[in-house]
Amino acid sequence: MKRASLLILALFVLSFPVLAQQLQLIGLDGKAVAISPADFKAMPHHAVTVVNGHTKAQEKYDGVLLSDLLAKVGAPMGKDLRGPAMLTYVKASASDNYNVLLALAEVDPGMRANEIIVADTMDGKPLDAHNGPLKLVVPGDIHPARSVRMLTTVSIYRAP
Repeated sequence: MKRASLLILALFVLSFPVLAQQLQLIGLDGKAVAISPADFKAMPHHAVTVVNGHTKAQEKYDGVLLSDLLAKVGAPMGKDLRGPAMLTYVKASASDNYNVLLALAEVDPGMRANEIIVADTMDGKPLDAHNGPLKLVVPGDIHPARSVRMLTTVSIYRAP
């Protein structure tokens, strides 16, 4: 009985993307790519410093550029981000059902000076359970409402 309960609990825990620590990326064609923690660690990392809108403390985040992640699902960037592609947007979703939208042009480093990252550390330490394991960090926002803690999925869409 105890063994069956543990098995059910393990299956329950592993069914949640945030606990499995994989990031789902979904392209314009609907195809998904799962980024494992090992995949994420192997990608080039960048650091950004933001002021916490609640505590007013400076926080240094380290992670992968959102544009680098979106390249894995063929997001139009650089010279391809013109004309109809300018109607492309990014939806970032969290395990607590919080969602935000960004125009893809905001994510493209060629169009926006701030580096939007998916962070896995803050101030040199892994993100805690309340914020992580991954967090979308949008530098330059006066209020951090577009930063998404407990990030699980990043999808791209084109507006009609």
